[in-house]
Amino acid sequence: MKYIFIKKNESALTYLLLHGTGGNEKDLIPILDMIDPQANVFGVLGEVSEHGMARYFRRISEGVFDEEDLIFRTQRLHDFVSEKCEEYQIDPKKLVVLGYSNGANMAQSLLLHYPSSYHTMILLHPMNVRKEVLFGDLSHVNIFIGAGRFDPICPLEETNLLEIRLAQANAHVEVSIANNDHRITVEEIMSVKKWIQSIMPRA
Repeated sequence: MKYIFIKKNESALTYLLLHGTGGNEKDLIPILDMIDPQANVFGVLGEVSEHGMARYFRRISEGVFDEEDLIFRTQRLHDFVSEKCEEYQIDPKKLVVLGYSNGANMAQSLLLHYPSSYHTMILLHPMNVRKEVLFGDLSHVNIFIGAGRFDPICPLEETNLLEIRLAQANAHVEVSIANNDHRITVEEIMSVKKWIQSIMPRA
């Protein structure tokens, strides 16, 4: 897998950056610099190409995911992240997964399939993956969900359902709904920054 790793501070958090459709492993670095400029950077490029646009898993159509490919790609990414955490000596409890759109969906899939391996997640404009599958125990997990009130790709019904599913698994969830569409705004980023600072003792 193609990735970038920038180590800034031994004691800092490390952010696993998962881009949106058509992005790359460096896309979310400017956003991370606004959230936590001292953080270590671990960005991974999606392996799937959709009309030349990088994604983390295939989809059949807009909003309809190829679940077989999703499961396969989730395992590949999880194994890769685990390998790099060992290589770079990253404490899993100090790893923050930051995903946007398709990357947020993949982050959610990591949590769904490997619930004990992740502790802090920032999901920006996620949909629901495998809605019929229950999450495992997430009582150890802090999750921020950023949504847009006027997001045509991820309507608020998706956000509400995801919040319910995560709450049923006992996750610590904070939802922030901004007056925007599918794009990430400065307001949203500042909400993430405030949240990550508040949960640092638990992260």
